[in-house]
Amino acid sequence: MGSKGKQRLTRAIFCIIPIIISCIMVFFLRKAIASISKNDFTDLIEIIIGLEGTMLGFIITAVSILVAFNGSRLTEEVKQTGHFRTVLVVYLVTCFELFLLIAFSVYMLISNVINIVCMNLFMIMLIASAFYILLCLVFLCLIVYTLFH
Repeated sequence: MGSKGKQRLTRAIFCIIPIIISCIMVFFLRKAIASISKNDFTDLIEIIIGLEGTMLGFIITAVSILVAFNGSRLTEEVKQTGHFRTVLVVYLVTCFELFLLIAFSVYMLISNVINIVCMNLFMIMLIASAFYILLCLVFLCLIVYTLFH
């Protein structure tokens, strides 16, 4: 497998692993999730919508900054390692995941459809988005380390 194939595999792993981990976590937490009352879950959704909307704005800003500095020393050093696309893919997947979570949350609030399936799906998306945000922070730290090292 060539270097491009390895980088594509790395990107796929970075995109799939958070979903797999969140599914496993929700499987083990299913009894605790089922014990949450509908009113408490509605309150949780209302809080999460604001938090995830804020995080979506920050991630979009980070992607914009990375793209805007194209050709700078920072992006050139990251491109030399071949991971610039990987970083952008992870950031864009994070934006997509956050958008899906917000849209699903709004749907649940408007339609007032809150059942165990919706609750589990919401928790899977919430945990996966937390992992994606963590990956974005790790990549940001690596970029800053590369810039100042």
